[in-house]
Amino acid sequence: MTTLERRIADQTRVTPHWLPGNESLWYLHKTPAGRPEFVFADGLNQVRRPAFDYENVVVELKRLTGIDIGQDELAFSWIELDTEQNDIRFQFDGKKWHCGPDGNVQEWDGEFTQKDPRFLDEEIPSVGGGDSITVNFVNLTTTTVSLTWISFAGEGIFYARIEAGASSRLGTYSGHVWRIAEESTGNVKAIYQAPNAGFDTVFISDARTNELSSLNQPRILAANDIATTEPDTIAAIEHVRAIDPAKKEVISLASHDVEDASSHPRETARAGREVYVSAHNLYLRDLDGSETPLTTDGSVNNAFDRGRIYISPTAQFVVAWQYVPEQEHIVYLVETSPSDQLQPKLQRHQYLKPGDRVRVDRPRLFHLDERREVSTDNSLFANPYYLRDIGWSKDGQEYRFIFNERGHQHLRVLAITQDGTVRVVVEESSNTFIHYSQKTWWRWLQDTDELLWASERSGYNHLYLVDMKGENSLRPITQGEWNVFEVETVDEEQRKMWIKAYGVLEGGEPYYAYLVRVNFDGSDFHVITDNNGGTHTWDWSPDRRYLLDSWSRVDCPPQTTLRNVDADRSVFLEGIDPETLVGEPEWTPPERFTAPGRDGETPIYGIIVRPANFDANKSYPVIEDIYAGPHDFFTPKAYSTSSGLRDWANQGYIMVKMDGMGTCWRSKAFHDVCYKNIKDGGLPDRIAWMKAAASTRPWMDISRVGIFGGSAGGQNAAAAVLHHGDFYKAAAADCGCHDNRMDKIWWNEQWMSWPVDQSYVDSSNATHVANLTGKLMLLCGELDTNVDPASTMQLVDALNKAGKDYELVWVPGGGHGVGGSGYPLRRQRDFFRRHLLSGSQ
Repeated sequence: MTTLERRIADQTRVTPHWLPGNESLWYLHKTPAGRPEFVFADGLNQVRRPAFDYENVVVELKRLTGIDIGQDELAFSWIELDTEQNDIRFQFDGKKWHCGPDGNVQEWDGEFTQKDPRFLDEEIPSVGGGDSITVNFVNLTTTTVSLTWISFAGEGIFYARIEAGASSRLGTYSGHVWRIAEESTGNVKAIYQAPNAGFDTVFISDARTNELSSLNQPRILAANDIATTEPDTIAAIEHVRAIDPAKKEVISLASHDVEDASSHPRETARAGREVYVSAHNLYLRDLDGSETPLTTDGSVNNAFDRGRIYISPTAQFVVAWQYVPEQEHIVYLVETSPSDQLQPKLQRHQYLKPGDRVRVDRPRLFHLDERREVSTDNSLFANPYYLRDIGWSKDGQEYRFIFNERGHQHLRVLAITQDGTVRVVVEESSNTFIHYSQKTWWRWLQDTDELLWASERSGYNHLYLVDMKGENSLRPITQGEWNVFEVETVDEEQRKMWIKAYGVLEGGEPYYAYLVRVNFDGSDFHVITDNNGGTHTWDWSPDRRYLLDSWSRVDCPPQTTLRNVDADRSVFLEGIDPETLVGEPEWTPPERFTAPGRDGETPIYGIIVRPANFDANKSYPVIEDIYAGPHDFFTPKAYSTSSGLRDWANQGYIMVKMDGMGTCWRSKAFHDVCYKNIKDGGLPDRIAWMKAAASTRPWMDISRVGIFGGSAGGQNAAAAVLHHGDFYKAAAADCGCHDNRMDKIWWNEQWMSWPVDQSYVDSSNATHVANLTGKLMLLCGELDTNVDPASTMQLVDALNKAGKDYELVWVPGGGHGVGGSGYPLRRQRDFFRRHLLSGSQ
């Protein structure tokens, strides 16, 4: 961070410490003069004031201990605040102290009573069975921190690193435990256990985060502490990326391809009856202890799943899933330079690719009283990509599940009745694709037998209420030209929910996030975070009556307000007006820019980053950082003190980033551009955007445009010089999935569909090597388990055969994303310096 960035972070930081009653809190930040200040905020009475006279306490501590404490120094970072007695208690110099309303500081021998239940005194294994939760880890320290998931067996599994000033948004489950530590030293900052809430924020400060709950360093599980009673299952992190714990490299995950660590065994026994699997077949153990085979056709390749047996509430029926396992598809990787021996090693990985046979589940219905199968017609759920259980209706009349068809053009909620009839409860259909991997969401309301359901049938992602009985079956809850991103909390008793929405307020970008409350019938629609100046994050009080609402933009530091959610009352806490920063030598925020895309109408949103020593009289080459994966958008929207774009810009470039057509969270039509067309990458929109930007910025030299990206971005970068070589002059493609037939099945069939057809050939970079006119660098790690390295080497082979020149950086032992640091990054910078900077003016 620059000095200015650190000052901004210190001034705008609000790390809440909620007080008993959950109506007030305290936090620590620095004043504009750089002095530490503990602030008390009362949401009920809309009060913000100093929690106590910090300078007086420091003077008293110096007098009592003889320890010299500088005026700008932080003597302690955590307090216990008693608002009734107007008393504070804290730790300093290994002792406990308190200061009353008279300003007297004295040693104190009492016990601290205020603790944050999210932070533990010692590490424990994660607890399964909880609801899903999204946690935003915000690193406010000056060093990189690591996030390690503590498994059910008590083992630490590395998942992510967060640079100073950056954040990481992870999907986990309530009860799961995370270790937060300094990467360089291993010193533990906190042991965090996810609460029972839909969303949470953890602010990691330079003070030990766990000081909230303990005066001692959290105890880490030793080897002999490890429990072995539960399976060591890794929770899915989001649905796109995680970190391989062994190699600390980014790997790709689909939520449906990872065993759900929140799941727990379904009831296979009810009312004295037990249904179980033996020798691949299904058996009934009845009340009298007798055992009866229900099937005889099970086999190794068509077995019943022990974890997918569902007995009806009446114990008269059972649905059991029989399945054909996925095919074996082994990817072989050669580790040419292992650290522990001279000779190479061969690695094998199961890795399905487009067109491979996936696991095929087939629910079968059995009448337990009559010990026979009830025939069912599977025509409505033939050829599944996957099935998902919803469960038996409360009255046991029918069993419900979700069917996602291979090719992703049909998604159905189906019900099997007791007589074997299969009926459609809800059906989604698309001529392109249903975005199941990020937008499929449901919640069954058992008491009323209704289903909360997400769908893009209107052209935007919205929520609907479904009557599971089929009467007035589907009614909209939300609607409009904006998107529901996720459901944070559902209150079934009050029949209302809180959702995170993109673009719900006019005047802001369609990517800006807001918190919305709405009733199940669509009434009382209320945007709680109602400032449209930027994108919002929020942090709830433990009882969810108050929240800290913080909005920011890439060019505006956070502005934080404490809100009373129900009463619409608020008090402003911290923020810096960006206008006051104009003229500061270090204030060089990204510039937001919007211009029409290829059609001359659709707005494309992006940012422009200039070098710190920018001179408007000079001409600079332009480099685009591209990632056009259709699963999300990728241009930063919130203020951040960490920027790889700035590092590149300071090499002498104008850096740009934007989201073209084919990326996510705009309209369905905007998204559908990627359908069977990954090679497009929104490149025509990006070119139009850059031309529009350069038309009023003469210092942008678009005769010298480069582009780089990794993974899907590597495919995009190479495609840029293959299909638009008249505009892009140089491209660096790191770990690119250059042929979608070579990459992971779930991600590629989501957009390119199934069966594999000519569109896969047309989107392959190897197909178009004859078009190469610009300069191309390919980078790849030989042990990439996310994108098969053969994808890069097959492109190399095609380039060789076409007689095309290129540069190859092959990294022995390297995994996914090797181009982001070290030697490969230096090679990229040298590559662009040679091909773009030689003509700098």
